[in-house]
Amino acid sequence: MSLIASGLSSSAVGTMAGQVIMQGFVRFRIPLWLRRLVTMAHSFAIVAVGFDATRALVLSQVVPSLILPAPMIALLILTRRRDVMGSYANGRFTAAAATAAAAIVLVLNLVLLLQIAGAPLPALA
Repeated sequence: MSLIASGLSSSAVGTMAGQVIMQGFVRFRIPLWLRRLVTMAHSFAIVAVGFDATRALVLSQVVPSLILPAPMIALLILTRRRDVMGSYANGRFTAAAATAAAAIVLVLNLVLLLQIAGAPLPALA
């Protein structure tokens, strides 16, 4: 049930984001029922096949977390540039805070990858 709930939540966000992009940028429309089917089908398929739903739910969150640093770094670069953002470009404090947040995410992802690989990690404290 948790995997289905996660899929529905993800589906709603993904469907809305995709709708805005498709309609606003490329002027392409896909029927609502088809968008929902495509974004939810994988959740139902995983449950139907019989995979452990809890493990699938965890993995469904791990994979996007590993991809997260790429757009974060792109945003850091683009939001500091005055030629791109004009007067809305990040100031030094905001850029420093965003860089620190991106660094924390990168380090945590590295720790996650090392744990998945079975590498021994030093104990903190």
